Amino acid sequence: MIGTLTALLLSCAPLHVAPQEPQDPLSAVARTALAADATAADQAIARLRAAGPAGLQAFLAEHRDLAAATAAADGPLTAAQQRCSAAMDRIGAQRDNRFAQLYWFTDFDAAQAEAKRTGRPILSLHLLGRLDEELSCANSRFFRMALYANAQVGALLRERFVLHWQSVRPAPKVTVDYGDGRKLETTITGNSIHYVLTASGAIVDALPGLYGPGTFTRELAEAAAFAQHVGAAGAGMPMSRHWHAAALRAAAAAGAARIFAPVPAPVDGPAPAAAVAAERAVSKGVVEAPMLRGMFGASVKESLRLTPVSGDQLDASSRRMFATKCVPEVRSATAQLAAAVTRFEMSMATDTALNQALRASILGRLLAEPVDLPMLDQWVYSALFLTPANDPWLGLLEPNGFTGIENGGVRR
Repeated sequence: MIGTLTALLLSCAPLHVAPQEPQDPLSAVARTALAADATAADQAIARLRAAGPAGLQAFLAEHRDLAAATAAADGPLTAAQQRCSAAMDRIGAQRDNRFAQLYWFTDFDAAQAEAKRTGRPILSLHLLGRLDEELSCANSRFFRMALYANAQVGALLRERFVLHWQSVRPAPKVTVDYGDGRKLETTITGNSIHYVLTASGAIVDALPGLYGPGTFTRELAEAAAFAQHVGAAGAGMPMSRHWHAAALRAAAAAGAARIFAPVPAPVDGPAPAAAVAAERAVSKGVVEAPMLRGMFGASVKESLRLTPVSGDQLDASSRRMFATKCVPEVRSATAQLAAAVTRFEMSMATDTALNQALRASILGRLLAEPVDLPMLDQWVYSALFLTPANDPWLGLLEPNGFTGIENGGVRR
């Protein structure tokens, strides 16, 4: 009787279910991001983008093997890899993000909120065009390949910064139509700059133009440490002035000022020619020189070439991305590809030295008087990059020149 009663009670008792770990809702969203249903995938990608850096991390965790294979692919991507690459681009707001796997804010207020939450400084990229488009300005394209795809740089950016980018103005594009079905398309003129900011928006440092990855990492690591110290200590301008003075001395000690002494142009003065602006960035000048010569007969200086210091060469990831951007004739020829990489590394080494001089000019400006980011950015683009906001044509239009084309070739 007792056994019967016990059995009856047990049959009525609720079954014990082992507790389960709560499921991360972003994981489910990340799984849907590569779904066959295009509408569902699109909505999932938008939700991951809105979730901030955690959204990208959820995607990478959910699709770890596919993301790794997509980043390591040397040849054409499979259909699955193409979908994975496109999703990473949209979630992170960066073109070719399969190599970098970074998350960039495009809203500064949101970046500031994240910086305050995490205690990290902001790295704010200002560029012509958009970082999530193929044809942003040349230097920003080089950043994606030589810097963001670099394993050491990428780790530093992910772990110690809140990333933000904003477009200063659209990037001018040039298309040469050969009339036989072939077209040559590129951007022309323009430059980019990375600003290191505290969570409150105070300017700690500025790295104009392209740097070698080793130098870029060292400069950013030092700036990040100082920015975090300032934020934690609540220190203000006096400490920042000491930092700017020390950074200025370091740039001068590197010998950059002896190579190139920039002479700031008046902000409201006559617009400089695009060829002159191109000389302020050797790597992109090499790209733009043939187009500028064809348009204006301009001569872009290529005589100064320096050898990259240790750590400023392209790493394996950057070399893979470099190869994907080359024409097939270069990509398929080992010797030609190696020669193209060497040439780029030499121009990048020269840019590193020249840009340290431009950086010294910016640090000197910060020491001379208090300026906020919009004021400094306007000065940098006008006086140092020679692409002032008051010239809508960025030095590419010669009003007194004759082309023989209706309205000088201008279309509005």
